[in-house]
Amino acid sequence: MRDANAIRKTPALIEFRHGNAAIRSKRYRYIRYADGSEELYDHKTDSYEWKNLASKPQLQTTKNKLAEWLPTNWAPNAETKNAFEFDPDLFRWKHKASGRTVDGNE
Repeated sequence: MRDANAIRKTPALIEFRHGNAAIRSKRYRYIRYADGSEELYDHKTDSYEWKNLASKPQLQTTKNKLAEWLPTNWAPNAETKNAFEFDPDLFRWKHKASGRTVDGNE
């Protein structure tokens, strides 16, 4: 991350909410949504991502190569802050349903 120009062996994977992910290689960004829809952008010619190329048959191989990096088994979503209540005296979080305490060092 310190050197934006460093050669990388793997693309970057970004997850946004459960089942939505983007893969970024040096040239392309491929996005697949939980509903199966896709986006593909060529940053060499379209750095602002104006033109979605996902439907172009000549880029199917590119999409397939990038899609290989997508997770096949998604981890369950983490519980939100609303599942806990904060005890300011003990400076700990308590899980509302189970009563389990979390001290922030877990």
